[in-house]
Amino acid sequence: MRRQLFTGGAAPPALAARRLLLVRLAAVALAWLWLLAVPALAGAAPPVILETEAHVDGFPTVVLQVAIQDQRRQPIAGLATGDITIVEDGREFEPDSVVMLKDSPTPLALLIALDTSLSMSETGRLEAAREGIKGIIGRLRPADSAALVRFDTTFALANPFTRDKVVLAQSLDRLAAEGNRRLYDGAYLAVSEAARIAGNRAVLLITSGDDVQSQVTLGTVKNLVADTGTKVYVVGVGDQVRDEVLESLAKGSGGRYYKAPRASDLPPVLTAAYDDFTSRYEIVYESRVREVAPGERVVAQVTVVTPGGATTAAIAYRLPRTDGVAAAPAPRRSVQLQAVPPRPAPPPLPDDVIVVAGLLTSFGVVLATLGLVIHQRRSTYDARLRSFVSSRIRYTLEDRSPSLLQLFAALVVRSMAAVIIRLLPPHQVRQISRRLILAGSPFNWRVSHFLACKGLAALAGLVIGWLIPPSSALMAVLSPLLLMVAGYILPEVWLNARVRQRQRAVLRALPNALDLLAISVEAGLSLDAAMLEVVHKWNNPFSEELSNVLADLKVGKSRRDALRGLAHRTEVPEVTTFVSALIQADEVGLSIGRTLAVQAEQIRLRQRQRAERLAREASVKMLFPLALLIFPAIFVVILVPAIPVIMDTLRSLGG
Repeated sequence: MRRQLFTGGAAPPALAARRLLLVRLAAVALAWLWLLAVPALAGAAPPVILETEAHVDGFPTVVLQVAIQDQRRQPIAGLATGDITIVEDGREFEPDSVVMLKDSPTPLALLIALDTSLSMSETGRLEAAREGIKGIIGRLRPADSAALVRFDTTFALANPFTRDKVVLAQSLDRLAAEGNRRLYDGAYLAVSEAARIAGNRAVLLITSGDDVQSQVTLGTVKNLVADTGTKVYVVGVGDQVRDEVLESLAKGSGGRYYKAPRASDLPPVLTAAYDDFTSRYEIVYESRVREVAPGERVVAQVTVVTPGGATTAAIAYRLPRTDGVAAAPAPRRSVQLQAVPPRPAPPPLPDDVIVVAGLLTSFGVVLATLGLVIHQRRSTYDARLRSFVSSRIRYTLEDRSPSLLQLFAALVVRSMAAVIIRLLPPHQVRQISRRLILAGSPFNWRVSHFLACKGLAALAGLVIGWLIPPSSALMAVLSPLLLMVAGYILPEVWLNARVRQRQRAVLRALPNALDLLAISVEAGLSLDAAMLEVVHKWNNPFSEELSNVLADLKVGKSRRDALRGLAHRTEVPEVTTFVSALIQADEVGLSIGRTLAVQAEQIRLRQRQRAERLAREASVKMLFPLALLIFPAIFVVILVPAIPVIMDTLRSLGG
């Protein structure tokens, strides 16, 4: 009976356990085979050719930059000249050299643009960014160089291009998080600095949010990237970034966008971006094109062969105009040469004609300036009309083509501003932009308009100095130069005076505006509604700034950032004190009305003290005009009638 139990329909327990063990071992083996087969299958697939680029500056030597990846978008390493075939003008040949950028004899230039706004201080983002950047700097070759740009409320080149890794690390350690974020201004500066370096260059942009208060737009940055051909690799940190905007900037340059959700993700993400840039292949070959005229389009078929298959991509480029390709010889014709008598030399121009030409030139400069001012005023009127009656003027304003004078003025402004911006240092351009903001953007001018005005004034001074008859040869040279310098400086003097005038107007309007704000808040209105009351009641620079604060709140800015923008646009100490007290009262929970009343009283007290100080200084300041102008006149009036009597007395004493 016992033997029948073991040999019956059910399997013994030991045999069932062995079968279960075998099944498990088979499942594990199949899993291992699958894990081993997936990479093999991925490697067996044909490669992918992405982001092709051609450089023909040294034609007939052509340099192609190509990103060759597998199906998992991972770089394929180890390719040589025998793995790549080029077909150009019907001829098939192998390239002269195939190397990755990290092994290329051409040095690499990497510019790192780092966001140093306050959001980078959260959860150790700035420290993680420093760690990742130092890891990248440590991988640079001795011939490679790197630079550092930081951007927050301001933006600057923290360290120019250098091969000294210690200096770069020290500059990186000195950065601290503060202020808002001028993303587009920092990106524009980074691309501009990178474009100065020839060869293999790229910009690594690290940001933790959207742009706040840049002077340039995203379109301007994209245009500069397209013009200079600089690759931009963008790393977005956290969840406050706009992925679609940053991705469009990166892809438009031939770079790539990476996302780092946490601070701990920054070092590996930065390493991946650096590997993506340096793993691109540099393919160098001598072009076989001989029968294509300079400036025409040439297509090179690049075929990459790997164990998984072959892939072909077409890369187009145009032959440079100075490539030395001989043009087809023109047919010879027999021509009978005849002696041609020499032309008489033209008579010299009279002085009157020169003076008239100079006057016409000055008149043209004045007309161009007036056209620019009229164009700006019309733009202001059109903007106001759009805001009130946009439905009625939609087609008349948008479909109207600019006049010839407007096109000429715009061309002059762009050309002259581009020349002056290249000559001026970047910090001086930023200072001009800052002073224009402090002046309230007169005539809606941007930096380009103001620089064009400076250039036109300098040109007008040069023409006037040339027209003035010189008294000597030295004055013939000095007069135009001095008047040109004076014309170039005169707009700066006007702008500084405009800034001081606007700051005084803001200071005069501040106490009354604070009183109205305090009364409105204590009457039950919110702070935003009280600001709107001030905007409706008065029309002065301070009410205009309050209107800008309300506009910032409408577009989604926090009250703290909007109020700090008010202090940033005025740079009046009283306004800064008022903004700090208002932000502190809002965060702590104090009474807004009481805070406004106290601030109004303190500002009036300061104005009274300032008036008393100026009154005490007036007596001292009056001494100079009294001693130099009034006292000599009094002495002349008193002493001149007594001079004959004094002379007669002296003669009698001497006689």
